[in-house]
Amino acid sequence: NSILKRYVDLYPKLKFTISGSASLFLVSSAHESLAGRIQELVLRPMGYGEYLRINNKPNSPEHFVHYLAWGEFPYLEKLPDWAEKKEYVNEFIIKKVVEHDLPRLKKIYGNDIVNLLNVIIAHSGQMVEIQNLAQDLHLAQNTIREYLNLLEKTYLVSQNFNLGIGFRTRSVRQRKVYASSANALVLKTVQGLNSDLWQHNAGAIIETFVYNYLLRKNEGEINFWRQRQIKEVDFIYSTPETKLPIEVKYQNQIRPGDLENVLYYCRKEHLKKAMVVTKNEQGTKHIGGVEVNFIPASAWL
Repeated sequence: NSILKRYVDLYPKLKFTISGSASLFLVSSAHESLAGRIQELVLRPMGYGEYLRINNKPNSPEHFVHYLAWGEFPYLEKLPDWAEKKEYVNEFIIKKVVEHDLPRLKKIYGNDIVNLLNVIIAHSGQMVEIQNLAQDLHLAQNTIREYLNLLEKTYLVSQNFNLGIGFRTRSVRQRKVYASSANALVLKTVQGLNSDLWQHNAGAIIETFVYNYLLRKNEGEINFWRQRQIKEVDFIYSTPETKLPIEVKYQNQIRPGDLENVLYYCRKEHLKKAMVVTKNEQGTKHIGGVEVNFIPASAWL
């Protein structure tokens, strides 16, 4: 940082671009020494529309599945074998940051943070109870919280908090934790495109995809809503102008009962619109005074 500061002060028109995980160390210590001289830009994994444009492909069910499996990282398209794609994500993206970069930023003991990250990726989008996670991994609760925050700062995971339990501090609120890459989830839990586990895990994969799509938009606050462990809405996307409940129902048929929670939330909050992310169904229905827009996940470009 001292070297950068010297050159920036001497040559105001000279610009430096620092990319990759090395930028973590600069950002973490540069806000004081380079105050007013540094601008941070977060480049998340590619979106589906970017994947199609870069590879000159049309939107199709096949290409959408390919995107979910490996399309967030341009280099993966070039690797012919599933095992090679998996190795690239695990070894050259995830492990590089967790095992090489993070220990340089903060003292981390053993494989604890690696084990935590593996659990999060494999169970992306599931409710995380700090106490239970600490017991399972044999770590202190404060250590789990600290590691979660570190992983979030490196953009490997993202924490999503419950909007429905009133005001509480971040440390004690109910939370879900999402992998920042649907590809990481697929390549860690699925053995191939034809694997039965792909179908079994499709809901979690699409939910992770939708969450990261909303993060890339960077236009509003993302929460989920859960009440008394019974009623739940996957996402509440809030902007200064509006609040939009979003449900993920990636299945062949959507039944009326599948919409009960999102409709209940709309009535409770006096909202007139809701969105449902589907596998195939599209269109708009007016149900109980609520305009429900059904949009296939593959249309989220």
